[in-house]
Amino acid sequence: MARVGIVFGLLLCGVTFVGLVGTSAKIPTQFVPMMFGIPILFCGVVALNPHRRKVAMQAASGLATLGAVGGTLWSIVRLARLAGGQDVD
Repeated sequence: MARVGIVFGLLLCGVTFVGLVGTSAKIPTQFVPMMFGIPILFCGVVALNPHRRKVAMQAASGLATLGAVGGTLWSIVRLARLAGGQDVD
């Protein structure tokens, strides 16, 4: 599971990098995947130690759950605004 955490942390950082290279506009929301990717990557590296594996993977899964729930709630709010006819930037 430690390697999975490392891979997903790197993927989230890669998504941010591609987003920064692909557009000329630099907005703070482009860094959100990296804000979750770096701690998940760190937890994956820490989890390579067998004595710290359980705590590190619990922290990584907690961060991933927080990101998933936050993204889902944000999407629901934006969808409700769009369905209600309000302008969505």
